[in-house]
Amino acid sequence: MPAPTEWLKVHAAPIGATVQGEDYDRDDVDYLIAYLEGNITAEEAALSITEDLVNEIKPPTELYRFMGLLCEALVELKNDRERLLELLEAIKRIAPEEINWSALPGLLPMWSDLYRLHTRGPNGWEVIGEPLPDTKKVELRRRYAEIGTVEATLYVRGLGGVTENWGYELLNLACLRRPGLDVVIGEIHAWLTVAGARLLKDLDPDEVRNWPRPVVGGQPGQRLSVEATMAQHWEAWRRSLLQVSEEKDFLTDEAKRLARECHVMMQRPGQAR
Repeated sequence: MPAPTEWLKVHAAPIGATVQGEDYDRDDVDYLIAYLEGNITAEEAALSITEDLVNEIKPPTELYRFMGLLCEALVELKNDRERLLELLEAIKRIAPEEINWSALPGLLPMWSDLYRLHTRGPNGWEVIGEPLPDTKKVELRRRYAEIGTVEATLYVRGLGGVTENWGYELLNLACLRRPGLDVVIGEIHAWLTVAGARLLKDLDPDEVRNWPRPVVGGQPGQRLSVEATMAQHWEAWRRSLLQVSEEKDFLTDEAKRLARECHVMMQRPGQAR
């Protein structure tokens, strides 16, 4: 993991320059550095950052940019993740005036744009036609595991509006047998490790919902919508994870191991493995 000060400085806009592209506001970066280095408290950092955002000419634009900074920092700065989460909680406690800070506005859409595009369809590397080298799969799997860990933690701690549906969307990817499952299984595993018990607790077993499934014997990518209770969907996801862990050539050995562990973590109380 990069040193926080070094990583943040690289992403700060040059002094006196207009913030553009992938750069972040220098004041926001400086507040974060001061906070992570222990020079100010989470409450002081939260107040300083939010006051600056409210005073900006285009608060929504600057708000999204700041939330983008926090999203990236949560993934990249693993050793400082707990402190960044505490900063989010401090922002959430600020009394709403021009902006309803308790909802952490901008966090959810920014996170979705940065890290959830693969839930809407295959990633570019899934459709290039050439299989990824195993070394690249390992790198991406670890990356997705970090993303899943942060998402699941936000869900468990009630931050940013992350709901159980985000976890269910990932679990359903096992049924869809996506080409990238060998990589995304790292994210599924991370979600279940952090929030598996909470997902089960929040599951309404009798709720009837529709989730996509592949068409048996159909063209690649062809799907149908399956209506069932959430208890039935949960078992379908769990069964799919076991199946892909047992197939000979679908997943690498490491991905198979993670899929087996996911199957075990999805076991409901009193249920046989």
